[in-house]
Amino acid sequence: MAETRKRTMKRSQRPNQAVQSNVYYVAEIVKWSWGASFGLWEEPGKVGKSYHGIRHLKLCGRFVQPSQLSETEVQFTFVPDERLNRENQALAQLSSIGRLSLRAEAIGLVSIPADVLPCLLTMLCANQFKFLVLRGTPPRNHQVNLHFLSFEMQINSEDFADTN
Repeated sequence: MAETRKRTMKRSQRPNQAVQSNVYYVAEIVKWSWGASFGLWEEPGKVGKSYHGIRHLKLCGRFVQPSQLSETEVQFTFVPDERLNRENQALAQLSSIGRLSLRAEAIGLVSIPADVLPCLLTMLCANQFKFLVLRGTPPRNHQVNLHFLSFEMQINSEDFADTN
């Protein structure tokens, strides 16, 4: 009679555990700044140099939700991306809009459509946006993949209550 051996699956081969729902990350905006840089860019394999400009919006704030991050300072950098503009949306193949790192400091990098910048900057200059609401994955290895963002004038904290 042949002895049967139990096989154990490697961790990477195991079926996924129950998928956790998305988490809302809500930050109160404390301050913001707008930066731009411009220069010559030399691409490997191409003759000559081309112009290269980078614009970015930086927001600093404090988390309101989730409760385990409450009062943690956070800094987000929003980089405009022409590929995300309304006329190009069909071409964009994205798995996330950005990432949030929750290591020693909470730092986020998010791509936004370039065509929303005028309205966004106008509302920030008028001090109308008070909160940033993001939806993303639960933290894994201190990293969060972000899938949604919204700038808000006011929030109802009950809408984003912790479910854990």
